[in-house]
Amino acid sequence: MLADPTRLEIIRHLLKRPHSVTELIEAIGLPQSRISNHLASLRWCAFVHADRHGRHVVYRIADARLQRVLDLADELIGDNAEYLATAKSIGPDWV
Repeated sequence: MLADPTRLEIIRHLLKRPHSVTELIEAIGLPQSRISNHLASLRWCAFVHADRHGRHVVYRIADARLQRVLDLADELIGDNAEYLATAKSIGPDWV
């Protein structure tokens, strides 16, 4: 779930503050259908919650631990950046 770049970008925006789909479309630059599909996936995994106010829906992070997960991932990437940058394939040929 967290490996998809678009979902990560949505999460990073929502960690800053709640957003509507329209705001996410403007910030990310993808069509409404793609943003909505990713939001549905994130809701299903209970990472994102939708607050409905009549016809207006605002999405927010449902679990604050996501920030810690992303911070740890950034730290791991930083510590291994030179190796990750050269990893072109992962498979039996390098084992």
